[in-house]
Amino acid sequence: MTASLPLREPFFLRGRKSILQRAVIMSLVLGGLTAIVGWIVAAAVVAMGPGESPFLPSLIWGITAALLLYGPLHFWNGRSWRFTLLAIPVSTASLNGFIMFVDHYAQRHVDRTTAMIIGLTGFLLVNGILLIRLSRWHIIAYVASLAGGAVPAAIVFSISDVGQLAIPGVPEEFIVAIVLAAFLGSLFGALAIPWGLPFWWPPAEASTAEPTP
Repeated sequence: MTASLPLREPFFLRGRKSILQRAVIMSLVLGGLTAIVGWIVAAAVVAMGPGESPFLPSLIWGITAALLLYGPLHFWNGRSWRFTLLAIPVSTASLNGFIMFVDHYAQRHVDRTTAMIIGLTGFLLVNGILLIRLSRWHIIAYVASLAGGAVPAAIVFSISDVGQLAIPGVPEEFIVAIVLAAFLGSLFGALAIPWGLPFWWPPAEASTAEPTP
């Protein structure tokens, strides 16, 4: 089963016909890219300290995500570079809105955990629109991306207070950076990794009779 739209074959998948192998490689590549983006944004947040506006970390996310996530995915999906440029303001605004929603408006109406769930869903809905195409596997990837929001949500449920992770001899800033990187990495992973699904199947000319999973 192949994608119904013409796609550009990523260079690291060329010549590979195994669906399982392609799925693992694509997921690892996207996972590595999201980890890098997560650490960059987490480092920016820690460097600026508490009480600062979320706009600058959001802008850093928007730029790095456009370069390391949206750019490659749009290229492989055969989309214009204009979609990558569009990702910068949309990603920046969505992350900034998510943070503001959780930290300010939502606290007046619902508890923080509920606000996080609502914000996560909205963030994934908005950013997924930048990647979706009218094909079966892209739509499935969009749904999988939304479902992937359960991972960062679980982190929020299990670590409500970073102070509970205090480790003797380890600076609090380092622990905060680890938690932030885990949360942001899983959030951005939910945003990006499912979008590798359309590339799990080799191009038609390279396909074999291997059954689909």
